[in-house]
Amino acid sequence: LYAVIGNAVAIIIAFLLGGERSLITLGLYGYNAILTILAVSAVFKSEHNRFAFLTGIISACLTVPITAGLSTYLLPYGLPALTMPFVLCSWLFLGARKVLPNL
Repeated sequence: LYAVIGNAVAIIIAFLLGGERSLITLGLYGYNAILTILAVSAVFKSEHNRFAFLTGIISACLTVPITAGLSTYLLPYGLPALTMPFVLCSWLFLGARKVLPNL
């Protein structure tokens, strides 16, 4: 369920931000969003945190512009972004958890 929602959110955000249609249909944005929503929701899930799912959705949304930016930066060098957006976004939310423990 998390994977389906993460992919749907990524596709919607990519369309809203004007992402390249061919990259959206190839699943470039959805792949990293799926990994991110699964990782962030699993890390933040606890009995006291009711917002783990919402945090996962926000992280999936944030993965889309990170993917677009990294792809734009790395493509002139012939390098794909692969899972780098997933790693960066996950680190961002894990770091935010240290600063904001109630997140």
